[in-house]
Amino acid sequence: MRQAVERTRPALLAHGHWHQRLTSELIRADGGVTRVESLAADDMPRDAVLLDLKTLHVGPLPKKMW
Repeated sequence: MRQAVERTRPALLAHGHWHQRLTSELIRADGGVTRVESLAADDMPRDAVLLDLKTLHVGPLPKKMW
């Protein structure tokens, strides 16, 4: 994953099934920063988020109304 980030230099990297929800920053070799959004495992709280494609802001999903 690190090699892919170094080669593509994305502003945001998101991945799932981490068993906990975390946000961190990866400092690249070029001095840039990639924000890493780790999602919880399937069917765990915070296993999905909403992503604003214009701002790259990550927010919680609305609560289910059953």
